[in-house]
Amino acid sequence: MTTIPEKNTLDDLESRIGYQFTDRELLTEAITHPSRAGETNARSNQRLEFLGDAVLDLLLAQELLLQHPSWDEGRLSRSRASLVSGRALASLAAELSLGDWVRLGRGERTADESISPSILADAYEALMGAVFLDGGDDAARQVVAAHFAGRLEEVTSSDRDSKTALQELTQKKYAELPTYETIKVSGPDHARVYEVEVIVQARSMANGSGRSRRAAEQDAAECALERLSRES
Repeated sequence: MTTIPEKNTLDDLESRIGYQFTDRELLTEAITHPSRAGETNARSNQRLEFLGDAVLDLLLAQELLLQHPSWDEGRLSRSRASLVSGRALASLAAELSLGDWVRLGRGERTADESISPSILADAYEALMGAVFLDGGDDAARQVVAAHFAGRLEEVTSSDRDSKTALQELTQKKYAELPTYETIKVSGPDHARVYEVEVIVQARSMANGSGRSRRAAEQDAAECALERLSRES
């Protein structure tokens, strides 16, 4: 039977996600897969997953609405859909190492001890449902904002795609592509801040920062574009 390793305690999980539960039973329920619940007569995370799905939809829709007052309904919907897709949530769960705590029944883990992306995505939704029930709207909003900060930046960055614009410009002007180097990473695991430098013709063109490397690179590219426009 799969058990949580002693080194991965619930305290560690709370530290990882950036939230301390008042009701630890909700946390345990959120990480209990139906296969484990069937073996132990415990409550599975399916009900919390149902709630967490709605919580994420609402909070991310509100965040997109506030951050992008000029976007129309279609653009907002597409952006939210990309943020809450199963693949995106599984990726976020993997970044948080949520699989180290998910309680599975016999046969659910693969030979290499990995967990399927769908199980990770469901567990993350359940976790957000648990945070909402335990701490209310404000607590859930803070956790979601921290977890999705970089991804929200990426949604905006992909819309303007400064990296592509810079690549086209430097290729035309210098016959070479820009390169990006990470020069600093700071902040806790659940709220990293990256600083990168964009280099063209062996010189630093600009620095950028963001909650993911991609977002930081987009920010640096945008600054480099502004500099090159002034120099031309």
